[in-house]
Amino acid sequence: MIPSVHAELASYWATSASKSVSLWADSSYGPLEQGHIMGAAMDMRFPLRSFTSSFGGGLAVKGDFGDPAGNPADVVIIEMGYNDDCNMSSREAVNRMRQRKWYNILKSSASQVKFVLFVRQPSYRQTCPPKKKKKGAPQAWTYGAVVEGSKWTDEAVRLVSEELCMRAVCLDVPAEEQYGGMLTRDAAGVVWQCGGRSYTESGVDYTEDGELALWEDSLHPTVAGAKAHFRCLVAAFRARYESAATIIENVEDNRRERSRSRTR
Repeated sequence: MIPSVHAELASYWATSASKSVSLWADSSYGPLEQGHIMGAAMDMRFPLRSFTSSFGGGLAVKGDFGDPAGNPADVVIIEMGYNDDCNMSSREAVNRMRQRKWYNILKSSASQVKFVLFVRQPSYRQTCPPKKKKKGAPQAWTYGAVVEGSKWTDEAVRLVSEELCMRAVCLDVPAEEQYGGMLTRDAAGVVWQCGGRSYTESGVDYTEDGELALWEDSLHPTVAGAKAHFRCLVAAFRARYESAATIIENVEDNRRERSRSRTR
């Protein structure tokens, strides 16, 4: 049951003196390489062991440059979904997941990986157009068009839980918490991209106010945006699995769920 896995992860995080994390992502961290992410994690004293990104990749699709394999760790965080096709059936999506390297790395590392945390990526309306190319026609782009978030996260959690018998959960947090000032919600509850590039100077993207831009286009963050997003991800994780109050709350949820199960 999902509440019990959340409680187990919180308890494990609180009581394990030595623990490691791997982050397997799509292009949500844009130009950041492993060294950048590892440095940010070190500054935050977050036990990240490795970072692997797959531009164009998703839970059910290969990336633009193949199908990179992430390294296993005690806790594997998988942040993919924007690039998945929402038009395929759930059965086809699951079949394709079984063929992806992320799934097979988990399968071969079941004795090492203790928890798998899938991040549900939020949908938002785009405001930052693609950069103009020196050659060729400009890319099609519409202000306010929806960038669809995760499509198959729940299926991935069930697949890993049921077929690999691993403890898998979904980190489902508000867009503003997951992206900080990179996404904002209007009075009607619609989430919008903000802090996008207005101009580029000496290879650095800036907003119209002269601040460092957080987005280089509608899909990819700048270096500043990627670092901000990573800090938000770590903060969201810690808010749910690191504080004593959260651990107590998760344990109580677990007890209540078990009590309801016994009375069914």
